Amino acid sequence: MRELLVAIHLIAAVAWVGGMICFVALFMPWVREQDDAARREQLRAFGHRFRRYAWTCLAVLAVTGPALTWMHWGGLPPLTTVVGQLLLAKVTLFALAMVLNRCDSGRVSRTTARWTGRLSLGVGVAALVVAAWLARW
Repeated sequence: MRELLVAIHLIAAVAWVGGMICFVALFMPWVREQDDAARREQLRAFGHRFRRYAWTCLAVLAVTGPALTWMHWGGLPPLTTVVGQLLLAKVTLFALAMVLNRCDSGRVSRTTARWTGRLSLGVGVAALVVAAWLARW
């Protein structure tokens, strides 16, 4: 059961961060070449689809993360330990990702969308780095 949850958790994390990387590296350069009307429509359509995808990944992470913590450590490790501090960092990054994803879900200015997208990608990569550290314990 633990191995299945780990696999599901990893797939959701990689799909979420990988989706953001593809958005930034592939979709945005392509859409910048479009005229204004086409760009707005493409961003709206893609944003609508990607939002559902991102929220699904985050929901899976929200369920599997606590379950794996409980299975591995039997509960929350003390915050005075390295494991506790890494887990706190990971939960904090996850909460920040949820806030950024929510901020990017409504009608926002182009500048706000650009920065929330970049911050969201940075938070996702940072969460993966912390998770890799945490996996060593």
